[in-house]
Amino acid sequence: MYSLYHNAGDLTFEDEAMSNGIGNTTLLMSGWGLKFFDFDNDGNMDLLLVNGHPDDRMKSGLET
Repeated sequence: MYSLYHNAGDLTFEDEAMSNGIGNTTLLMSGWGLKFFDFDNDGNMDLLLVNGHPDDRMKSGLET
């Protein structure tokens, strides 16, 4: 599963992936990359997350 780290403000980070649902959603996925960049040139940083599974026969659970 993916992690989502929250800055605790005391030089530590806490993984909150399970408490906000990202953990269960990404449990069977593999992450390929994460990048902050200004995709739409509006001056705000955007986040691109690319994921999948190395076995193309795996289903994401999102398919109907």
